[in-house]
Amino acid sequence: MNATGSAAATLSAVDYDPFADTALSRVVPSTEAQREIWLACQLGTEASLAYNESISLRLRGPLDQTALRSALQALVDRHDALRATLGAEGQDLYIAEALELHVPVHDLTALNPEQREASLRQHIRAEVDTPFDLLRGPLLRAQIALLAEDDAVLMITAHHIVCDGWSFGVLVGELPALLAAAQAHGANPGAVASALPATATYADYALAQFDETHLRRAEADTRYWVSLYDRSAPVLDLPTDRPRQPRRSFASAREDLRIDAALLDAARKLGARHGASLFATLFALFAGLVSRISGQEEVVIGVSTAGQAAEGQQGLV
Repeated sequence: MNATGSAAATLSAVDYDPFADTALSRVVPSTEAQREIWLACQLGTEASLAYNESISLRLRGPLDQTALRSALQALVDRHDALRATLGAEGQDLYIAEALELHVPVHDLTALNPEQREASLRQHIRAEVDTPFDLLRGPLLRAQIALLAEDDAVLMITAHHIVCDGWSFGVLVGELPALLAAAQAHGANPGAVASALPATATYADYALAQFDETHLRRAEADTRYWVSLYDRSAPVLDLPTDRPRQPRRSFASAREDLRIDAALLDAARKLGARHGASLFATLFALFAGLVSRISGQEEVVIGVSTAGQAAEGQQGLV
């Protein structure tokens, strides 16, 4: 006891103890993808903000705020990733036993239509621009903007390190059933939770990434891609209308291109004649465009994919 006490006296104080305030249900290793995100976030606040993901759902009809809060809480209760935080070195994932989701409400009904839409845009922008604390959490936020008696917007924001685009699809898909159960059963968490079957846990998924079979498969995949680009991957050099900044920033934008029905049908038929899916066809057309613009015969284009689908865990967040 004396040795322990003297050793403890020589340790430096730390700002954060993950065991101090919240009871933990599990501590598991973070996945390789999470460690990459954590490392990127260490570049600064702007870097971390680049991983904020936010969706806004327009809710038409009378809104039962109590039921909606219960449904959102049920999502947090059933998906352990939404209760997770990261360790100080990004190597561990701390899963809290429970996490109460606070859902503030912004009443914009007294504003005129223009002011209302402007205020809504400000709230949405603020959600995206507010950083998450990866150590202390929570890494999920939700809030409601009331526009009229029968019109509201639900904003859900999470850090990509615990909730990706696929996960948002899962949450949005589950929310109606949980909301209906909350409206039917009131403030009865058990009844609301029973509206959906139990789902796989992210903690189990993370542990599985480190089992021997998975590691061997991952190593084989890595060897394949390294051998494919054994010297270096081609660097894309697109012509720009102004010089690139000397220092990297995290400013970004998104361009959506809507393809009309006739052109989409033609692309689908083109792919079918060559035994290719619509995705493969559109991807090849895009690669051809990039090659033409850059003047490079060989280009490498990455495509985002969800680990859940690859592992056959479509309902995992």
